[in-house]
Amino acid sequence: MNSRQQMIALTVVALLLTGCDRGAPEGIIVTPLPPAANPLAPDFTSLEQCMIYQWTLGAEQVDNVFENSRMATLPGFSSTIAGQGIVEFLADGTYKYSPNFTMSITVQGQRGTGQWSGILLGKWSVSGYVLTMTQTSNSITGTYTMYGSARPLPVPASFNGTARIIECTPATLKYELSAPTGAFIQTLVH
Repeated sequence: MNSRQQMIALTVVALLLTGCDRGAPEGIIVTPLPPAANPLAPDFTSLEQCMIYQWTLGAEQVDNVFENSRMATLPGFSSTIAGQGIVEFLADGTYKYSPNFTMSITVQGQRGTGQWSGILLGKWSVSGYVLTMTQTSNSITGTYTMYGSARPLPVPASFNGTARIIECTPATLKYELSAPTGAFIQTLVH
């Protein structure tokens, strides 16, 4: 693999990691963004009450991370993500994230594929409009193939971080993250 191919492969891996969860790799501080207007729907008395549910992270939300990244400016870039992630916030302050995604990325005529799945467990809390999530265990694994070579996807050891809650309704939970690839918004649905 030449240096250009290595750079493209490393960029794909970096984006896979930020696309597979809303945390940041260990050692990177995710800074909360400025507060939003009241994000709480009138159906609930608190953000915590609104969040306690099983939510779905759709493939289009993960694909948006790729499409809005610096990688999207590379010649011939395209990405397709399939699958979903289930995010369950429980009343006891714990959460479970179960991603099951596949992907295909093309950069400068070179096609790469990947997949990741597993279970991430942790604790969550809300202060004001800031959601804080702290991982307690992580069995997310994956692989990616580029230039005909399959490799393990190096999932970060830690998915800890914060997000600014923009909106919480009976149908959607929308939040904004500040991540290594820049700020982005994700929406979970019931």
